[in-house]
Amino acid sequence: AARPVVMVTQTVIAAPLPACGRVTSVAAVGAEGGVAPAGHPLRPQRAAAAARPTASPQASFALVGGGGATAAIAAAAVVLGHRRQHRRRPLLRRRMVQVARRATEESTGGDGFFFEPWARRFEELLDLPDLGLREEPLPAHLAHTGGSSKGGKDAEIRGQVFVGDSGGLQSGPMPARRYRTALVRNGGQLQAFNAVLYPSYELGPVPILGVDVLSFNNHQRLLFGVDWAPMQTSADYAEEHITPHVAQVRQKYAALLLEPSGKFYGEAPEFFSSQIFFSRPSGPEALSEGGPLWEVFEEYCSRYVRMIRAATATGAASEDASALAKQRQAAFDTWHAERDPAVPVFRRLFGETWTDEYVHEVLFPGAKVQAAQGSVVA
Repeated sequence: AARPVVMVTQTVIAAPLPACGRVTSVAAVGAEGGVAPAGHPLRPQRAAAAARPTASPQASFALVGGGGATAAIAAAAVVLGHRRQHRRRPLLRRRMVQVARRATEESTGGDGFFFEPWARRFEELLDLPDLGLREEPLPAHLAHTGGSSKGGKDAEIRGQVFVGDSGGLQSGPMPARRYRTALVRNGGQLQAFNAVLYPSYELGPVPILGVDVLSFNNHQRLLFGVDWAPMQTSADYAEEHITPHVAQVRQKYAALLLEPSGKFYGEAPEFFSSQIFFSRPSGPEALSEGGPLWEVFEEYCSRYVRMIRAATATGAASEDASALAKQRQAAFDTWHAERDPAVPVFRRLFGETWTDEYVHEVLFPGAKVQAAQGSVVA
C-alpha cells in the first residue's frame, strides 16, 4: 500500500498515520514544488532537529510514512524553525515538547498499550477455550488499576487470568491449568507485555511457557524474551523437554539472539533454560506484527501448545510426577516473586500494598501456597 503523506505548512497539522513511531522520510518542498530529501530514517526524538527548514521561509514539509507522533513533532519543528518566529522560540520549544510527548503516547495506539497486539495474538495461538481454560474474574482493583510516576505520567496496568475448567467433558488430563497476562503502560517511559502459561500438573514436570516484551524511554531501549521455563535444572531434562522443540527456531533466527541480561534473569537462573530466546531490538519496528521477533514469538508459543497436547494424548503422569510438577510450579512462582525486576517498578507506580497483593494473587500465587506449606512443615 502507498505510504500516506502529511503536508505541514505554516499551520501545525497532525494527521493520523500508522503508529510505527519513526519518521521514514522528511523532505523540504520549495515554492516551485521541488523536493529536497533531508536525511535518513529518524527516531521521533530526533525529528525536530532534522526537520528545520533548509529551503525558503515559505517552505512546507512532507512526512512520508511515520505516525501521528512523528507528524506532530515535525510540524512543531517547522513552526519553531520558521524565521518569522525567532522571538517566540522559548515558548514554541515548550509547546513542541508537550506536543511531542502527547503524540508519542497517542502513537502507542488504541487505549495506549503498545503491546496489545501481542496479547491478542498470544490468546489466538493458545486457543484458550480449546485448552479448557475459562476466564477467572479478578477483583476490579486487580484487573485494572492506575498510578503515577515522578515524571507525572499516568501509569496503567491491565490483566487477565484464565484457569482450567473441563466442565466434566474432559476424559484425560487437561493440557493447561492456568494462563495469565499483564499489559503495562506509563506513557513513553514504559510499555510492557508479560504472559505465562502453566501446564496441568497431570502432565508431570513439563516446562512453563513465558513471554516478556518491554519498551523503555520512547522505544530507545527494547527487550524481548520467550522461554520454556524448565522444572528441573539438569541437562538431560532440557534435552528431553525443551531443546528438540525450539532449537530449530533459535538456529533460524540466530542473528537476533543475544545473551540474556543478568539484571533481568540473574546469573545461572534456576527457571530459565539454555534455549531462551533473548534479544535487544534496535527500534519499535522490530517488534511490529509480522516481524522476525513476532515470528519467533509465534513459533515458541505454537510449538509449546503442540507439546502439551502431545503430552495430554499420552495420558496422565504418575502421582509422584504430578506431585513434583505441583511442587516445582510453586517454586517457580516463589523464585519470580522474590526476584522479578518488575516488582519494584510496580511498587513505584502503583504502591507497595497493591503490588504485594497483585504479586501473590495474580502474578505468582504459587508463592503464597509454598509459603503456607513451609510454615506448616516448620
